[in-house]
Amino acid sequence: ILGDPETARYVYGTAVHWYASTFKVFEDELERLHKKFPGFDIIHTEGTIDNLGIEGGEGINDPAGYKESNWFNNDAFWWNKTATDWAYSANWAAKPGDHPVYAPVHRYARNIIVSLDHWMSGWIDWNVVLDSNGGPNHVGNFCGAPVMVDVDTGEVYYTPVYHVLAQLSTTIRPGDVVVQTERQLDGLDDDAIHALSTLNNDILLSEQLLNTTKQPIEFGLQIGSQFAQIEIPANAVQTVRVQLNGSAIL
Repeated sequence: ILGDPETARYVYGTAVHWYASTFKVFEDELERLHKKFPGFDIIHTEGTIDNLGIEGGEGINDPAGYKESNWFNNDAFWWNKTATDWAYSANWAAKPGDHPVYAPVHRYARNIIVSLDHWMSGWIDWNVVLDSNGGPNHVGNFCGAPVMVDVDTGEVYYTPVYHVLAQLSTTIRPGDVVVQTERQLDGLDDDAIHALSTLNNDILLSEQLLNTTKQPIEFGLQIGSQFAQIEIPANAVQTVRVQLNGSAIL
């Protein structure tokens, strides 16, 4: 309830976390939720690169692969499939196939792009700043964060996730609306490229793209009768902005 009780308005929403899989976004469930409760906002309220550097316990079939290392001040860790989570190779997990090793940047960008394209109204990280070990954490579940700090030396590491979040939050602002996007993959794997379109009050379209492959992808961007051939670099997050009222690609 917001405001004075006599003039209060009620705000309804649903909170979403991402821990059921390291690569699935469950967009079908988001669509069903929106269809059943169209007046509710859906907000992602918690997601993080969790369980960093933890020893594989009982039931972990790949203890060596389960325990990550070298994530501080190392961009390569964040851009490649080097992270695991609590259910990676666990024989007790209900669906261990939903928890493969993953690239942290891909997980963030994919989750934001796909979920916003399926009725998500907002996206919030779990941690903003952590130390170089991924703490403090009262249960030892050390995590990654957009900003990590070596508390002994004072070194501040802005991880690639920080720059991805900065790019997306700079080009997607409160009040922007999502515009329907259709992908035609033309033989590409379904996870190769993801796209999201948003429109602001100035009729500026922002196209957010994720290329999860190790090769650049040339694609065509079509808006109505307008068409442009564009290339997204390998293993990249890209924003293309189009001023619709002037039909100019910026």
